Amino acid sequence: AERGADLIVLDLEDGVAPAAKAAARAALAAAVPALMARGATIYVRVNNSSGLLQQDLRHAVQSGAAGIVVPKLESAAEVLALDDVRATLTRQGYEVRGTAPNEFAAYMRAEANKWSDVVSRAQLRAE
Repeated sequence: AERGADLIVLDLEDGVAPAAKAAARAALAAAVPALMARGATIYVRVNNSSGLLQQDLRHAVQSGAAGIVVPKLESAAEVLALDDVRATLTRQGYEVRGTAPNEFAAYMRAEANKWSDVVSRAQLRAE
């Protein structure tokens, strides 16, 4: 079916009542692969509160979601400190590292410069 959306965000945070959090986490294991098999890009929005962040992250990462939204996050170190989350992301082919916003911006500029030259030389065009 046509979605009309570039991205679907499955919400474990405000959209899920406290009593339903465990069931919602468990449902990710089937929901994320099923939606991705139909061509959807899936992100999971997790709770950023004590006792919920770690459980939400583990389930979101294990589900194979394309991205994770962590509201009110002060530092990537909070997420990357979880060894099993780091290991799962690495197994899935992600380069796991925490950087300050200015370091990330510099990295993205360097990547854009590098790849724009490749695209230009190959005369590639977006369709």
